[in-house]
Amino acid sequence: MAFGATKKVEGNKQYTNYIGLAPVKVLSVNPNKEEIEKITEVTQTEDPVYILPTDKDYKRIKIDFYVKTVPEKCDGIDVTTRMTFFMEDSARYNKDRSKVQVIDKYGRTAWVTPEEFKIGAVPTYSNGPAKIGEYRAAYVGEENIVRFLKTLLGIENIDVYKDSKWVENPIPTNCECQLDHIKDYFTGKFSELQNTIKLQPDNIIKVLFGVRITENGTYQTIYTEEFISGNYNKYDKLKRSYEERKTAETYRNAIFDTTALHEYKIQPTEFKEPTETTEKSPWE
Repeated sequence: MAFGATKKVEGNKQYTNYIGLAPVKVLSVNPNKEEIEKITEVTQTEDPVYILPTDKDYKRIKIDFYVKTVPEKCDGIDVTTRMTFFMEDSARYNKDRSKVQVIDKYGRTAWVTPEEFKIGAVPTYSNGPAKIGEYRAAYVGEENIVRFLKTLLGIENIDVYKDSKWVENPIPTNCECQLDHIKDYFTGKFSELQNTIKLQPDNIIKVLFGVRITENGTYQTIYTEEFISGNYNKYDKLKRSYEERKTAETYRNAIFDTTALHEYKIQPTEFKEPTETTEKSPWE
């Protein structure tokens, strides 16, 4: 017999992954190497990279929120992982760039034309004027991060439905949720976000766990477009958001489950016994 050089081949290290809805606490945001080791109790071989390489004319970063499940609220499951948001140092446009997304100090968003943007006009939709105040252009990825922080911190909505109509919250300052130093993020300075999560360090937020399947293995992920307050038990909004977005390219290789958090198990492939044949092999 003749064989070339051989080498030892081992399977990938297996980690337990989970899918489903779970309450979590936020431990840190964009921590350094030593902080990650303390949080995860896993030795890190390299420093984390938050400013991502790109061949575009804008910068791209990731924002990692390290979260930990609340075991007593999810059947004893105790897992620490990260949920990753991406941002770009550019305004968010629609597909044909005919409109730009804008955001106000309450975290409300809308889409406006260039003409509306120049004069700060409120756009009008088929159901009436958009609910938005004085605005600026939103960064790519900003909307989801603001939504996450607003839910985590328990910030009230500026729009309140009362006596069969929408009215403004009587204390508008309680409803503010605005990031003022986003430009700093693209230079590696994340203190604004790090200080923000310290405002309510014990708050709980409910998120949707999932797995991302790649040719290199299966990895834990978390849905980053909708969230539920820790004291709220209706999940319709989150479920509806996922159902609308699950076919998007972002989630093409991801699996989520809107039931209670549980271990993700790969279903074994069933191999059927070959059917018998009386045809004689040409090699016999």
